[in-house]
Order: sequence, then structure tokens, then C-alpha cells
Amino acid sequence: MPKSEIAIISARRASSGEIARQALVKFATICQKEFSPALANIWDEQLRDIEPDLLARACDQLMKKWNTGFLPVPGNIRREAEHIAEMDSWKKLQERTRKQPALLTEGQQTPQRPDISVEECNTATENARRKIFGNLRRKREAA
Repeated sequence: MPKSEIAIISARRASSGEIARQALVKFATICQKEFSPALANIWDEQLRDIEPDLLARACDQLMKKWNTGFLPVPGNIRREAEHIAEMDSWKKLQERTRKQPALLTEGQQTPQRPDISVEECNTATENARRKIFGNLRRKREAA
């Protein structure tokens, strides 16, 4: 794909398929490898379900740390996109918990549900945190 075509695609909001094809061109250039139209179609097909902005971020992040002479496969990019999505969710959760008191103290009522005791609210909060931390830790260990 000539550079002028990449500029035209970049000027408007690119689809996930277009972003995948652009990334393949860039990775092929970095790795000094040729690729076939069939491979470009595979990348398009396998990555088109990822939201365009997330896919662009994932490709950019992976490109910054790709250090082999082989082309990555769509699964490498998908794993990076999943990691970015998890980190985004984690940052949103952290931001939400910063805005609200983490745990209630004795004598306070829960804002939305005054019928729930402080102990029940604190237990639910701690259980949710343990679940989130545990899931993130297991996913990192599996990667």
C-alpha cells in the first residue's frame, strides 16, 4: 500500500480492517518481510471485531516492543488489545474508588441503600476488590 493511501485512510476514521492492514504494512517494513494479499485479508478478518481506537493503540504498543524478525500474528495484537482494555478498566475503577470513600466507618449509612449495614457494604467492597485483583493477577500470570 503506497504511503499516499495510508495518508488518505488516516485522514478519516479508519475501520478496524483498515487499521489491521496498515499495521501489517508497518510490521512488514520493520521486519523487512514481504506479505501476500491473503495474509492482509487474514489480519483484516481476525481483527475487525476489535474497536478501531483500541486496535490502533494495541498495534502501536506492540510495534514499540516487537523485537523479532518475524511478523506478529493477529493473536499477538489481540492479546495486546485485551491487556490495554483490562488496564483501561482498572484505571477507571481506581478513579471511581478515589472519588468515593473506600470503606464506611461505624455510624455512617450507605448513600444509596440505607437498609444495608456498614459491615455488609464493607464486606461487599472488599470481596469485589479481591475478585478484580485476583482476575487481573491470574491473567497476567497466564500471559
